[in-house]
Amino acid sequence: MTKDDFIIVENDRIRINWDFVLNIDEFQLLSKTWQNPKWHFEHDVLTHTKYVTNLSLEMFGNFNDRTCKIFLISALFHDVGKGVCTRFNVDKMSWSSPNHEIESDIILRKLLSEDEDLEIISFFVRNHMKPLKIFETYDSKEEIINEVCKIQEETDNELRTIDNLIKFKRCDCLGAIMQAEDGWREKLEMLKEISLKL
Repeated sequence: MTKDDFIIVENDRIRINWDFVLNIDEFQLLSKTWQNPKWHFEHDVLTHTKYVTNLSLEMFGNFNDRTCKIFLISALFHDVGKGVCTRFNVDKMSWSSPNHEIESDIILRKLLSEDEDLEIISFFVRNHMKPLKIFETYDSKEEIINEVCKIQEETDNELRTIDNLIKFKRCDCLGAIMQAEDGWREKLEMLKEISLKL
């Protein structure tokens, strides 16, 4: 399959073909996959995915069709791995999906193996948690800069950039109904400033 199998283009408008998507087992699971309500009061992963795909159209829809499709499909697949890796964490008394971005990338590669833009889409799916995880994992500015440099090593074309990764993460955050503020906006701004200085 390619990204075009997942997309409908009508009257110069691009959208996800949800009838097609929801016939795929990995996506069917998402409507029954719960998330931590503190960060995802929209509850199930499918609802969140629909919000993020709509936001990606707003954020990237004014680019050419190829770019728009790449970000739309990245949004569609970014959390698909949660369907198979989400568990109830008794210690936290909530749902948890550790390393779901890795599982999402595996599913992406299985379903879109024929797509010419697979590596670009994979970059966003694999890395969509990194812009905020960097701040959770590392304390010093030097460590954060080192991690940003590692991400930057993968940015080898006009689409696969840290700036676009930050925009993509913004869609992910805005597509979540959060019950608590964790400073994600400020962290993404700080990451942008750091990347501009490198």
